[in-house]
Amino acid sequence: MKAPDGFTDRVMARAELRAGRKPAADAKADRRQGVLLQFTRPAWRAVYAAAAALAITAGTWRVEHVRMEQRRVDQAAAQLDTALQVTHHALDQVSAKLETTEFGEIQRALEANGGGK
Repeated sequence: MKAPDGFTDRVMARAELRAGRKPAADAKADRRQGVLLQFTRPAWRAVYAAAAALAITAGTWRVEHVRMEQRRVDQAAAQLDTALQVTHHALDQVSAKLETTEFGEIQRALEANGGGK
């Protein structure tokens, strides 16, 4: 005749209780909880703190990098705007000088006859 399922485990658990030890099933649960408790020890807290500090440092570095890049873009845009203003002014001066030359007279004559621009 065969013993019912779990019979051996129940007998062993009862024997361990009588001997003053925890049953094996409870010991497994304690081991699992012990593993989880290991992550709350001071050494793990230091690891967590270091990981958090690293993440904060990396995030701060990234934000500063983006800000620096934006400043460069803004400076380049300002330089381009200045260059365009200078070019526009120079072209206005050239156009004014051309108006007083023979080219200006030809241009005005063409415009008067419907040609030109």
